Amino acid sequence: MYTSLENARILGNASPAKVSLIIAELTPGANKKQLINDINQLYPTLKAWDAKAIQQSTVKEILITSNMGMSFGTLVLFAMISGFFIIGLTLYSSALDRIKDYGTLKAIGAKKKYVNRLIVTQASLAAQQKVDALKRIADLAQQNKTNQEFAFLAGRLLLSDYNQSVADYHQAQQEVWQAEYDLIALLME
Repeated sequence: MYTSLENARILGNASPAKVSLIIAELTPGANKKQLINDINQLYPTLKAWDAKAIQQSTVKEILITSNMGMSFGTLVLFAMISGFFIIGLTLYSSALDRIKDYGTLKAIGAKKKYVNRLIVTQASLAAQQKVDALKRIADLAQQNKTNQEFAFLAGRLLLSDYNQSVADYHQAQQEVWQAEYDLIALLME
């Protein structure tokens, strides 16, 4: 939600004399570490942060307190397990759909090894098409994330909307990785 500073203080029941965050831009040549140390020593009730340090601290805090890291790990595990099932069902369904074709090949003298190689080749081609399609989706998600980041930095977008575009990009990237993993697993069988 966008609002003015006055409305935020009214809605947040915050005193106009209270400040919770100050963003400072250093003059060229200023020593950032020294300034942070000076602020922290001179004003013990304040905490000065470097932008990267507060970003890392926030991410770490969110991952630890919200159990998001464990949730992500569990999600990856379930994605891998479901990927194996999807590959197996796809191979089974494909082979079942073409059983007459394989029977015809066997009837005209094709060896079992040739038919097996044909099945694996067809499955790997289908998996590669899936990987390519997911890579295109991930590229679009990357473009959207970049556009959303520019809009956020320009003040035209809420942080939650930008975070959603980042999450969408990571989800698309994870699906590409899963599809590539499934393809490699298929080729190794």
